[in-house]
Amino acid sequence: MTELILRPSVQEAHETMERDPHAALAIIDKALAAQPDDVQAHYVRGLILAFHLDRAVEARAHLQQAYKAVVENGYFVPDAHRAFARCLAALDERTAARAVLTGCVTVYPDDLDAWIDRADLAKLDGDFGDAVSDIDEVLARDPSHPVALYNRACYLALLGSIGPALDALETALAAVPGDRAVARADDDLLPLRSDPRFATLTHSS
Repeated sequence: MTELILRPSVQEAHETMERDPHAALAIIDKALAAQPDDVQAHYVRGLILAFHLDRAVEARAHLQQAYKAVVENGYFVPDAHRAFARCLAALDERTAARAVLTGCVTVYPDDLDAWIDRADLAKLDGDFGDAVSDIDEVLARDPSHPVALYNRACYLALLGSIGPALDALETALAAVPGDRAVARADDDLLPLRSDPRFATLTHSS
């Protein structure tokens, strides 16, 4: 696959968007005025709008254009898949978002964030078994991944697998003890709260 390198003006906007998204938008709009079909510029404009200015509706077309270009040209840009999927999810187009992420993990099976994002969407859709399966893909590649360890406990709890969920939570909290307070307040773990072991695992140090 081809690695996609951002052009200088697009790179400038990309580097600016975190600290000053309005300035970044002005930079990218200037780049698009000069080259209206610049896929890189559309991608960065979509990022700015969706994730820095809370304008996902406007961002959708830009991120879709970039995503299609990546797929059609075989560029190595898994971020384009994930960004488009996140935008779709923000617009409550979760079925489409999951389909985009399915394409991503098919092409880039080692992209852990794509598995995590797809698992989270499965959870939101109530497909807790699918969420567990996706998070297990992460842990198969990185057994100590802290987000995956914690999320696995949540998904198992929501699935009603209380014993395995408590085992998973024990592993997650051993890896990140500071998450005990988070776990105590996490509604995803509500099915575990009546079990005495939950209180033991999440006690304050």
